[in-house]
Amino acid sequence: MPALVQRRARHGDASVRRDVPSGRGAAGMTGRRVEVGGAWIDRSRPIGFTFDGRELTGFEGDTLASALLANGIDVVCRSPILGRPRGIVSAGVEESSAFVEVSEPRFEPIVAATMVNLVDGLVATGRPGVGVLPFDPPPTTPTLHRHAHVEVLVVGSGEGWRPAVEEAAQRGDRVLLVEREPRLAAAGDGVTVLTNATALGLYDDGYAVVHERGPGRDTLWHVRAGRVILATGAHERPIAFADDDRPGVMLAGAVRTYLERFGVLPGERVVVFTTNASTDGLSDLLRQAGAEVAAEADVREGWAVAGTDGGPHVEAVHLVGPEGERRTVEADLVAVSGGWNPAAQLSRAIGGGLRYDEALAIYVPDGTGPDWLEVVGTVAGVGLPPSAPYWYTPADDLSTHFVDLQRDQTVQDVLDAVQGGLRSVEHVKRATYIGTAIDQ
Repeated sequence: MPALVQRRARHGDASVRRDVPSGRGAAGMTGRRVEVGGAWIDRSRPIGFTFDGRELTGFEGDTLASALLANGIDVVCRSPILGRPRGIVSAGVEESSAFVEVSEPRFEPIVAATMVNLVDGLVATGRPGVGVLPFDPPPTTPTLHRHAHVEVLVVGSGEGWRPAVEEAAQRGDRVLLVEREPRLAAAGDGVTVLTNATALGLYDDGYAVVHERGPGRDTLWHVRAGRVILATGAHERPIAFADDDRPGVMLAGAVRTYLERFGVLPGERVVVFTTNASTDGLSDLLRQAGAEVAAEADVREGWAVAGTDGGPHVEAVHLVGPEGERRTVEADLVAVSGGWNPAAQLSRAIGGGLRYDEALAIYVPDGTGPDWLEVVGTVAGVGLPPSAPYWYTPADDLSTHFVDLQRDQTVQDVLDAVQGGLRSVEHVKRATYIGTAIDQ
C-alpha cells in the first residue's frame, strides 16, 4: 500500500486536536461595553458566569454571545474539520460559527452562543461544531406537553402583524403570538405571548408545534389555529471573500443589534461592506459608540472587501475598487451585509411557493399556499431594501472564501463539485456536505 501523500493545508491556521481548548488572541480582544444603547440589559444587575474555565461578568438581559463580546472574547471555538478559530458572526438563530456546550444550569451538548440567555451561574465551553456527550448521563427534566386552541396564531414579531391582530383581539378572538426572542414590545390587549419560543412546523388545517424554552423545563405546545400569520422576518446574507471566517467578521445587522440591545461595541476600527441600504446609519452609530470607521466598501459603487489578515482576529482588511485598485486598511471588525433572505421556511414546508425578485436579488413567497396562512412584512419581501446581486469577491484562489463555516466548505469546493459534473443543488450539497451540520 503506497504511503499517504500529505500537502500543505489550504488555510492559514493549522488544525488542532479537538481536546485542545480554544485559544484567545490577546491582540484581537477588542469588544467592550459602551454607554450607547443597551436597551435590553439591566446594568444594575450583574450576572456571573464561567466560559472555558474563566469567571466573567455580564448583565441581566445579555445573551452568552453579547456577554462574551463585552468581555473581549474573540475566539469562541474552532472549526470541526480544519481547526480554524471561530468567533461570533450573528446575533440570533442564524449563527453559523460560535457554538458552545452548556453544563450549568442544565446540560446542552451544543448550542449557538447567540441563543443562550445569560443566567447567574451559567457554565459553558466552546465546542468545535461537534457536541461531546458526558460519561455520566446528565439529569433530565421531561418536556411538558400543552395544547392550545386559538382563532389566530402569529409566528414571529416582524413587521405587518399588528393590524390584523388588533382587529382580531377587538372581536374577542383568541390570539397567540410566538416569539423566539426573550422579550417583545407590548403586543396589545387580548394577545397571549410566548417568548423564548420557536414554531417547529406548520401542518394541515392550522396545526402548529411550538417549542418554548423555559428556565427549568421546556414546553412543547400543540396549537390549533383557524388562521396563521407568518411574520418571521428575514435573515441577513454574508458575502464570501478571502478569510471571511476570521473572528471579527460579522453581519452588519448583528453589529447594530449588539450596540442597540446590549450596549456592546464588537470592534474599535470598522470596515462596513454592503450591497444595500440596510447599513445606512450604521457608521454614525459606530462613531457615537466611540469606534472609528476605517472604510465603507459599497458594492453599488464598485468597492468590495477582497480579504482579511490577522492573528486569529481580524487586524487588516484588503479592499478592491471599481478600476481594480487595491487598498489595505487596519481594522478589527468587518460589518457585512449582502442583502436579506426572507425566513420563509415554514411557508415552504406547508406548500407555499417562491418567486425570484430581481430588485431584491432574493426569492420571496409568491402568495400560494393554504388559505388559512398569511405571510406579512419582510418575510413576504415587503420593506426589504433593493440589493446588488453580489455573492462573493472574485479571486484567483477561492479556497478560503468560506460559504459554510460549520463544514469548512468554500466557494472553491462548490466550483469543484460543479466542474465535476454536478448541477442540482441537492447533489452539490451531498458532495460538499454544505448545509448538513447543525443548521440543517
